[in-house]
Order: sequence, then structure tokens, then C-alpha cells
Amino acid sequence: MFEYCLFDLDGTLTDPAEGITKSVQYALRRFGVEFIADTVAELEAFLLAEQEMNREEI
Repeated sequence: MFEYCLFDLDGTLTDPAEGITKSVQYALRRFGVEFIADTVAELEAFLLAEQEMNREEI
């Protein structure tokens, strides 16, 4: 039996991009924002654009 359980949270063993993208999309949907991204780059571009729009409103 194993004594330890290791989690790969930094992408060393697996690529977390899909999980991160889907998690953020889920959270956005819960706030009424519908956005579908296939890649982390698309998601980053969307979030940065939203941030810029919010900054201009202030």
C-alpha cells in the first residue's frame, strides 16, 4: 500500500490547460457570461479584453 498521494498541479506531468479552461468557463456561466474557448490562449484573450473594458468604465 502507498503512503503518499501526489498531485500534479503545475503541468509537469500533465497539461492542465483543458481543465483550467473548462473550470473558468463553468464559473463564467454561473455569473451569466457565456463564452466558449478551446484553448487557454483564447480564454486569456477574452479575460484581458473584459478587464480592459471594465477599466475604461471606471
